[in-house]
Amino acid sequence: MLEIRRYEPGDRFQLVVDGDDLASLVMRHKVTVQYSTLWTDEDTWFQPGTAKRGDRDAVPSIFLTSALMKPENGKTDDDTEGEQDFVTPAMEDSVKQIALIWGDHRVSLATGSLGKPFAALRGCTDALLKAWDLDPAVQASLSRHAKPAHLKPMVRSIQDVYPTSMLAKGNQGRVNFRALVNAEGVVTRCDTLKSYNEPAFDALACKVVQRTRFDPALDKAGKPVPSYYAQTVIYFTG
Repeated sequence: MLEIRRYEPGDRFQLVVDGDDLASLVMRHKVTVQYSTLWTDEDTWFQPGTAKRGDRDAVPSIFLTSALMKPENGKTDDDTEGEQDFVTPAMEDSVKQIALIWGDHRVSLATGSLGKPFAALRGCTDALLKAWDLDPAVQASLSRHAKPAHLKPMVRSIQDVYPTSMLAKGNQGRVNFRALVNAEGVVTRCDTLKSYNEPAFDALACKVVQRTRFDPALDKAGKPVPSYYAQTVIYFTG
C-alpha cells in the first residue's frame, strides 16, 4: 500500500508505504527512494511503524518526507527559504515506478504515471490556501517564506515536551504541524496535520509553536504578508 500526502504547496510530500516486504526495512533508519529514472532520493531518514490493513493490525510500515527533486543547493526541510519548483508536469508524468532500496533489497511499486495524481495534489493545496484566506498567487510569488526567528530553540522545546510514557517505551515521535502566521510574525493558529503520537504530545508541540516568534513572509515587493509555515519535527530515542 502506497500513500502520498502533501500538506502545503511545493515539491515535498510525505510518503507512506506498508506491506510484508518491508519487514527487514523497519529495523533500519534510512532507505533510498528511486522515482523511475527521474530522481533518486538517497539515504532518506524514515520512521518505522505498523498499519492496520483488513483484519491485520500490525503490517510493517514506514513514513518519510521526500521530493521528486531536492531544493536548490541541497537545502533541507529546516531551510525552506529560496526553494524553487524544479519539477514540471512532464517530469511528474515520466515517473511510473517508485522503488525502495536498502542493502541488497529492492521493492518496486508500479504506480503508473504520477502526472495526474500530482496535478490533483496541486489543486488540493491551492484549495487549502484559499481555505486559510491566503491568495495562492501571492503565496506562489513570495520573496521570503515565513520562518521561525530562531528555529533550533523551537525544535528543542518541542523535543523537551516529549512524553515520558513514550520515552520509556522507546517510541519515536513525529509531529506534522501547520502554523498560520500573520504579517507581524505572530502565529494565529496551529494545527497538527497527521498524528503518530499521543494526542497530548501534539497539543504541547503546537503550544510551543504558538509562542514562537516568526519572521513574516514577504511578497514579491518585499512587503510583509500573512502566510503559513508547515514543518515536520522528528524525535529519535536512544
